[in-house]
Amino acid sequence: MPVTDGHPELSRFSSADSGTGQGTLVAFLEAHKTLPRLMSAKSAMLGELRLEHARSVLDVGCGLGDDVILMARRLPPGGKATGVDASYAMTSQAERRARGLGLNVCFQTGDAASLPFADGSFDACRAERLLIHVPGPQRVIAEMTRVTRPGGRIAALEPDVGDVVVDHPDRDLTRVIVRAFADGAVAHSWIGRQLPRLFRQAGLAEVSACPVTVPVHPGFFRMMFGNHVSRLVADGTLTGGQASRWWSQLDELADSGGFLAAVLFFLVAATRP
Repeated sequence: MPVTDGHPELSRFSSADSGTGQGTLVAFLEAHKTLPRLMSAKSAMLGELRLEHARSVLDVGCGLGDDVILMARRLPPGGKATGVDASYAMTSQAERRARGLGLNVCFQTGDAASLPFADGSFDACRAERLLIHVPGPQRVIAEMTRVTRPGGRIAALEPDVGDVVVDHPDRDLTRVIVRAFADGAVAHSWIGRQLPRLFRQAGLAEVSACPVTVPVHPGFFRMMFGNHVSRLVADGTLTGGQASRWWSQLDELADSGGFLAAVLFFLVAATRP
């Protein structure tokens, strides 16, 4: 995973097993826990899955396994929560974190576009911050639908980075940086706003969509944009001086308590007919 200034390359999550920058990626995933509005949206997502009626649930792109553990704790007695991730490094960490908790969970590596489960294996299925990165989100949604039983629930929580909000005195330069981020830092910058349509196209019913504005703090914003801005300097889109001034002005705002930035997420849930 290419890393610049200690920040993860957000569009290279598939490189987690390479060893390069793995610790930085874990730190970035953990940093999401410092965003209260995101944590509230995650809790609402679990409610949409109706886990109190589920016996088996799946988290696609489970990462470190924290949400698998949360789901397992909400299931009725005898319920089982499963996590699948393309990265062996992630599922190995997830197994270590769950060990000794006395929960009925399991983790395995697998391709989200070709899930290693039979049709209708789960009562509920979720994905979070996954579809923004995968090459074919439609295929992943189709697979989530396939492995969910009729009447089961499917939910996704995805950022829409086509409109990252940041208050900065240099509006023109900020537009350049934010637009380039949307166009190149992730595979599908508009995935959040597209989710309701993609769910309906997958044949899902009772589709609901809830936009959630998630304020981010200066440290998280730098983790998001640090490598991106460095890359813009490397390819000549920005000069080093422009980048330094842009960051300095943001640091001044942070020091004075005037920093403001936010990312729009969409929580979309549906039922498999």
